[in-house]
Amino acid sequence: MGLDSVEILVEVENAFDISIPDREAEIVYTVGDLHDLVWKYVENKINESCLSRSLFYRLRSSFVETFKINQEHFHPNVQLNKIIPQLNRRENWKILQQDLELEFPNLVLPEFWSYTLFTFSSLSIFGSAIVGIIYRGLIVEVTLFPIIGIVATIVLSYLLRFKRTEFNPATIRDFVRRVLALNYRNINKSV
Repeated sequence: MGLDSVEILVEVENAFDISIPDREAEIVYTVGDLHDLVWKYVENKINESCLSRSLFYRLRSSFVETFKINQEHFHPNVQLNKIIPQLNRRENWKILQQDLELEFPNLVLPEFWSYTLFTFSSLSIFGSAIVGIIYRGLIVEVTLFPIIGIVATIVLSYLLRFKRTEFNPATIRDFVRRVLALNYRNINKSV
């Protein structure tokens, strides 16, 4: 295929919102080859769409039952943090994963605690490195100070594990996509 056919292929990719790898595009010689290649990628996109839709309804059913929320409030653009009660969120999150036999993204720290951990880790690691440089002649090992800062950060992060109650990704749409990505092989087998 010449440059004209490359332009056609680019237009087809844009029209169907697909991306065809160059190696596969190089072996397209006929309209039939192009049809088969485009259909391969469009069919995969349709299957993924169906998987995400079925996963959405499966999740909605479980979330409605577990968190006692109104079904109409569970739609793709809703923020999970706004509809899922924070009380017992961590425990319910674990139960939900076990009941659905799916891996979920980890809950994250709320903004305040996230900034607190970042500030503490920055100060403890870089501050201890500076102290180590200043007292280099008096202390046996300069690298020991940053290691102490790293260990202190790990300990604080561990202590804050119970504060991890926020959802990331935040919207239900992004959450469904993330759960699908984490569990694609298992979900695809079960359909």
